[in-house]
Amino acid sequence: MIVQTDAISITSTFMLGELTVDANQNTVTRGPTSFSVEPRLMRVIVKLAQKAGNVVGRADLLSEISDHAYVSDESLTQAISKIRQIFGDTSRQPTFIKTIPRKGYVLLVQPKLAQPSAVKTEKSENWLSKATTRQLIILVLVALTAAALAIWWVGDTEFVEQGEVEFIEKE
Repeated sequence: MIVQTDAISITSTFMLGELTVDANQNTVTRGPTSFSVEPRLMRVIVKLAQKAGNVVGRADLLSEISDHAYVSDESLTQAISKIRQIFGDTSRQPTFIKTIPRKGYVLLVQPKLAQPSAVKTEKSENWLSKATTRQLIILVLVALTAAALAIWWVGDTEFVEQGEVEFIEKE
């Protein structure tokens, strides 16, 4: 899913201030917390991001919530309320979504491309990935084999006590 704004084309992962929105995974990350978002709510977020700074009509947003011909305005109000909770926003002092009475909503924050370090996946959050686990197991097995060989090698070696040293001359 690509979000198109005035100046930049945003892929499925974009930033809204300190929030990271991943439209493919239906997640919004705020600080250390990641929220799962219903697909219908994610469609509303993406629609608002596509037209950031402009009023998005209630009818446009209602079509993102449901394919049914008739969806109540209350459904949209509830959806926006849930999105505000996830964003940590309020209707009285909006940081992200402002209500325009009888018209629609405006996304106040301009979306930006997500920096690769800002995009968190389950694999990056788990410092011990599957590949690293395999490498660690192989390393431990090699170390144990080397230790066993060292013990075996030392076990067959005779130690010469002091004073019993013989010198062998080369011819």
